[in-house]
Amino acid sequence: SKQSPLKIHLALQIFQTDLGHRNIELQGMGFMNEIFVDLTLKEYRNDKEYTLKTALDENDFVIMLGNPGSGKTTLLKHFAKGSNAALYNVRDFLYESGIASNIGKKSYLLIDGFDELRSSSNDKYEPLYKIRNIINDIRRVNSKIKIVLSCRSVDWYDNEDMQVINRDDI
Repeated sequence: SKQSPLKIHLALQIFQTDLGHRNIELQGMGFMNEIFVDLTLKEYRNDKEYTLKTALDENDFVIMLGNPGSGKTTLLKHFAKGSNAALYNVRDFLYESGIASNIGKKSYLLIDGFDELRSSSNDKYEPLYKIRNIINDIRRVNSKIKIVLSCRSVDWYDNEDMQVINRDDI
């Protein structure tokens, strides 16, 4: 049976909110430095709001965009802890051998930091083609896996990048 082509169904922008102080004093308990606040993600074409979980419930491939320090990596790490997920920095993802078999029957593949590759590459699209090819290999082993690719907003070339990922001839 022919595998259905990989399509990006959703590109989301981290919704910027002012969370105020990160240290919250709890009466009688001192300070907690590690408080996770689930971020709201917005589809930037129509402002529909999602959590990462709801976005992945409804879509197979999600691009998560945000400004530096907006919480992309923290959100992925937190999501990975509570789910059957494989979390990779984009460089590790590209250069780990046998990655398709290592991921096995994971439910989610989370790839963080696409912007790091793009900023260091002469060909701005080559890293995305490489990621696309590895994802296709993974999907041959695990066709139900849901995928997130995070990137800084300024390093995602919207329609051009969508076309690279959504091409059927790769």
